[in-house]
Amino acid sequence: MSEPRLFRSAHARGFTLLEVIVVIAVLTILVSGVAPLVGRQVERARERRVSKDLDRLSRELEEFFYEEARFPSQLDESLFADGFASDGIEDPWGARYRYNRDAQNRWVRLSTSGPPTSKTTLQETQVTSERAGRRRTRDRLGTIQVALNAFVAAGGELTGNWVGQDRSALSLGTEFDRDGWGRVFVSQASPRSVVSVGFDGQPDTDDDLGF
Repeated sequence: MSEPRLFRSAHARGFTLLEVIVVIAVLTILVSGVAPLVGRQVERARERRVSKDLDRLSRELEEFFYEEARFPSQLDESLFADGFASDGIEDPWGARYRYNRDAQNRWVRLSTSGPPTSKTTLQETQVTSERAGRRRTRDRLGTIQVALNAFVAAGGELTGNWVGQDRSALSLGTEFDRDGWGRVFVSQASPRSVVSVGFDGQPDTDDDLGF
């Protein structure tokens, strides 16, 4: 059956130049409206990833401090970057997270400025050594107390010289010389005690840990 003349003429004619221009204009308007929305969604996804990265790196830096009694000198220090940073040290824009460390190992700050064109800090977090150091100190004090109880039960007594005599008398390794912040424990013969000066580094304060 032959095609109606109306459709034959429309097919033969094809699109006019004006129709093509109109289609292109409509597509341009659609793309120009959608592109900024897509761009904003991409940036929001990157910002959400930054929050997750900073949380993850904070936990990993605390774990590093627990093991080493210090923060890494740089974020790309191989011991940290290869052994603790499970998902890299770069932000979603491909730059390494900024890293500032307190000289006394009390805290570090992590931050990113976001897109390369940005001149301001987008997100920042601070990690202190208090929690990790306290956890490591308590773990060591627990081991020390068990050893001391056995030592005293066998007739031994502390001398008040922890590094020189007491620690070795308890048959503990040299890692027990120091607390979770890398400071030497203080022992006392009477009353019998082993003490860490704590996070603040000051003796005889509420921050001290010991027994």
